[in-house]
Amino acid sequence: MSEDDKPAIPLDAVMQVCGMALNRLNEIIQSEIEKDRARLAAGIDVFEEVWLRAYWNRYVKVMLRASTSMAEYETDAGKLNLVEDVYGEELGLRRPLVADDVKRHAEFFKEKIAHEYIKQIETLIAKHEISSPVEQLFIVQWRYLDASRRYKLTLSPQEMVETEAGRFTVDFVVRSPDREPVAIEIDGHDFHEKTKEQVASDKRRERAIVKKGFKLLRFTGSEITRNPRACVADVVELAIGAPMK
Repeated sequence: MSEDDKPAIPLDAVMQVCGMALNRLNEIIQSEIEKDRARLAAGIDVFEEVWLRAYWNRYVKVMLRASTSMAEYETDAGKLNLVEDVYGEELGLRRPLVADDVKRHAEFFKEKIAHEYIKQIETLIAKHEISSPVEQLFIVQWRYLDASRRYKLTLSPQEMVETEAGRFTVDFVVRSPDREPVAIEIDGHDFHEKTKEQVASDKRRERAIVKKGFKLLRFTGSEITRNPRACVADVVELAIGAPMK
């Protein structure tokens, strides 16, 4: 029996198969969500978090595109486009591939940009030997928000500051063209976990840095991991004298 002689599959059966496939896909996605949420709760490094964020953002975009396509297919123009897509060759209608070419190139450049983004962060972390995960997370959030370009700021990790009390390595220094520099200190431990001696030493260090002409912001590790965007926003606001937009 030739392809032309085969009976067409009933439309109702096609929709049933589609429904079964969608249910199975939903089960797979729910399983992946549960697995990745468990990984997140158990603790992952900053690069794994960036990868997971990109992974699930891609899923969301795919689902939104599917939803938008179904809505478009209900319109007259959408119905015609759909028939041309599915049956175009059989009907002798060959649509131009320009849109598909643009989409393919756009996907390529998006992946390239994401790769370059990660590469730049890895290079910055390696250059300054930043081993603290919370400091790495701060850098990732700073770069993700494009704070340096948007607000004309420079971020200098592990900067040495000379004071009358000695030389101190500050976790980050942020400079703007016309305001005082901001020194950022990120604690690996929360305040209540420190000894009295550690707290006193931190205070002496802070006073010396401030007397040198710096504004100073100190964050605990849990503040950074809980809401890195809010921490970056606090730094930007102090550096430029206005809330981050």
